[in-house]
Amino acid sequence: MGKPKKGGYPPPQGSTRYIHIVGGQIEDKTIAWGDWVVWMNEDRAKYTLVVLEVNGASVPASVWATLTAVGTPDANSSPRQFYWPGAPPKDPYVYTYGMQDPPNSKGVLTVQIVVPPDAESV
Repeated sequence: MGKPKKGGYPPPQGSTRYIHIVGGQIEDKTIAWGDWVVWMNEDRAKYTLVVLEVNGASVPASVWATLTAVGTPDANSSPRQFYWPGAPPKDPYVYTYGMQDPPNSKGVLTVQIVVPPDAESV
């Protein structure tokens, strides 16, 4: 098989990254293409997360996840994979997303070829 190309794609099997929602605030996160995201609601409120912008451009709001209150079966989202068909772009994609209803908190999810060394997978 040989060595992978320098600056090549992420491994074929991505890691699961967890994004916490605490006190109505969404944690920002950087992940690699191919990674999975699970949103974890640690609040007693329920939230619907929608994408608002991609690379600074507004997009029609679409639902990424619906979370119920902490301690309920759907407080954590199902895993959502961020992949690129073919070779991923060299430049990161920056997704701005937020809560559909108040408190209308926003979060930033950056998806790039390589995950930073300090990124958590747990």
